[in-house]
Amino acid sequence: MARREHLPDAPLPGSGPLPDGDSALGRRKHSPHWQRGAFRNIDEVRRRFRALNFLKWRLTDRRARIPRRLVSGAPHVEPDTARLHQQGFEGITWLGHATALIQLGGMNILTDPLWGNPVGYPCRLVPQAMAIADLPPIHAVLISHNHLDHLDARTLRKIGQGPVYAVPLGVEKFIRRRRLRYAVGFDWWEWHELGPLRITFVPSHHWSQRGLTWNRSLWGGWIIESPTTTVYYSGDTARTPILDEIGRRFPHIDYAILSTGSYEPRWYMKTVHMNPEEAVDTFVTLGARHLIPVHWGTLRLGAEPPGEAPILLERQFARLGLPAAALHVLAIGQTLPVAPG
Repeated sequence: MARREHLPDAPLPGSGPLPDGDSALGRRKHSPHWQRGAFRNIDEVRRRFRALNFLKWRLTDRRARIPRRLVSGAPHVEPDTARLHQQGFEGITWLGHATALIQLGGMNILTDPLWGNPVGYPCRLVPQAMAIADLPPIHAVLISHNHLDHLDARTLRKIGQGPVYAVPLGVEKFIRRRRLRYAVGFDWWEWHELGPLRITFVPSHHWSQRGLTWNRSLWGGWIIESPTTTVYYSGDTARTPILDEIGRRFPHIDYAILSTGSYEPRWYMKTVHMNPEEAVDTFVTLGARHLIPVHWGTLRLGAEPPGEAPILLERQFARLGLPAAALHVLAIGQTLPVAPG
C-alpha cells in the first residue's frame, strides 16, 4: 500500500520500524529518552515534587459553586452495535474517558480501555457505553501510558488474549504478566504494520507512575494510518512544541482525538494536561480536519466542572472562526463515521 512519508531525511534515534517479537524486550535502557534510570520528556522539563503538589492541591482546593448544568457527566447514548459489527464499517466511537473504538481498514482498535472505575478511585460519573462482550472482535489495544485510568488490569483481563497489545517501552512486562497473547513495546517514532494499517507511537509531554515507581515506562500518543485516513490519539499530554512536530511529520491528519479533561487547577495540571483552549490550538497546528475531544465528563479527576470542556471548546472555535462542523463533541456510545480524506 502507498504510505505517506512522515519521517525526515535524518530521523531521530530510534525512528523507524519496530524490532519484531521478543527483541522489543529489554530495549528500555537503550532508548535515547532513558536518562539516569528514568524516561524524560523531550523538552527536558522535569516535574519536581509531584506528590507534594498533589497533597497541596487536595488540601487547599476550594471549588466554587458549579452551575447545575455542568455538574453531571458527559451525555450517554445507546451504541449502534449492529453498525459496529458491520463488516467494512469505518468509524470512531467514544466509549468514555480515554477509550475509543477506532474501526479502520477492516481492523478494530481500542485506545486505553477502561471499564468501571480505576482501581482505588470510585470516580465514574456515567455508566459504561456497552459491555465488553458486545464489542466487535478487537484486533489491537493501544496503551498511551501506565496511569490507572489508562492501563486497567481488570479490563485487559476481560478483553483477553485476542488482540495485539501495543504499549510504551516498559509496559510490556505488565501485559505479559497477565498472560495476554502478544505485547509490543514502542519507543517514540517507532512504527509497526498491523494488517493494512501502520501504527506509530509519537511523543507527548506527560509522566508515568505505577505504585511507588516513577517514569520507568514511557508515555505518548498514537498515529493510525490506513491508505485513505489518518487518525491521531494524543493520550494525556501538556501543550508543548513536540505536538507541533507530530503535525510536521504527519501532515495529513484527518481525525485528532485529543484529551481535554482534568485540566484544573492550572498551576498543577498545566505541565501534564491540555485545557480546551490548548486542545484547539493543538488541533490548528496539527492541521487536522476533525477534532474529537475525550478524557472529559466520565471520571471526576480534575477540579473543573465535568461538563465544562465542550462549552469552552465551542467558544474557542467561534473565537478563532473555525468551522463548527470540524468539532465533534460525541456522547458516550456515539459513533462518528469516518469520511476518507
